[in-house]
Amino acid sequence: MQKHKKMLILSVIVVLVLAGVTTVLKSMENRYGNMNGFMQTTEVMPAMMGVAEPMMMGANGGAEPMMVEDPMAATSMPMPYYGGVALDVEYRMYDRSASYDVIVDDVQQYLRSVREYVLSVDGVVLNDSYNKGNDWTTGSLYAKVPVEKFTEASDRVVDGVKEIYSSSSNSQDVTDSHVSATDRLQETQDMLAQTQAQLESTRVLLDKAEEGSTEWRQYRSEVLQLENRVASYERTIKKYESNVESIESQVSYATIMVTAVDSVRYYDPRAAVSLWDHLELALSSLGDSSYRIASFLIWVVVYSVIWAPVLGVYMWLKGKGKKK
Repeated sequence: MQKHKKMLILSVIVVLVLAGVTTVLKSMENRYGNMNGFMQTTEVMPAMMGVAEPMMMGANGGAEPMMVEDPMAATSMPMPYYGGVALDVEYRMYDRSASYDVIVDDVQQYLRSVREYVLSVDGVVLNDSYNKGNDWTTGSLYAKVPVEKFTEASDRVVDGVKEIYSSSSNSQDVTDSHVSATDRLQETQDMLAQTQAQLESTRVLLDKAEEGSTEWRQYRSEVLQLENRVASYERTIKKYESNVESIESQVSYATIMVTAVDSVRYYDPRAAVSLWDHLELALSSLGDSSYRIASFLIWVVVYSVIWAPVLGVYMWLKGKGKKK
């Protein structure tokens, strides 16, 4: 009887050991599988994110980089005018931005409130992220708000936070760029109007000249040249209009960037931790360890169901062999 009891205990131990080893091996397999998947993703992403250069077919049939012609290159334009320096300061144009690194109690709730504020003032959230880790929780938000709401938005993102770890604000003067682009646009429009008037008068002379004569051929050549100049000015005007609109849009909205965490150790790992934080870390570690142990035991039980019949068959065959 004592011998059978020892065999039963030994069998249970063997089953648990086999189940534990199976659990560990399965965990290692999953871990390495995730690492391989991550490595493949990091190798593929740069290629996916890269911007392909325009290509064209070469003389040998292969792909070659395509040279993009600048519409400004073929047109002789006046030098930039930077008269904006003389403008009164209250009429200058600024591209405003601000960045904040803050510490809060609840990162998710804080980011949600900032997002709701941005949308309430007709702003746009361009990007946001949230990540809950073992040691701390982090999140970030990148948004554009109407420039008249810039000061209010800057005050709003730091309202109620535990600590402002770092902050920066910048106002880039783009007045000269706007004045230069506007002046270029106006001068090109004037040159276009003059060229169009010259083209019309030359066409009248062409219609009056005898077709095929030397005078007719001369007027015909001038008409073609003027038509090319008109087309070139029109392309240049579109480019300047786009530049002006881009600058005006740039100064109409201000940029707000905020990074929020729930622990100063995210910014400074050597920062002193309060007793309460130590207690929270200890409780969190205890809960995490308990969860891991419970998960391990659950899988041991699962794999025991597999190994127990195998061991039972083995013991039965072994006992049957001894009887023979």
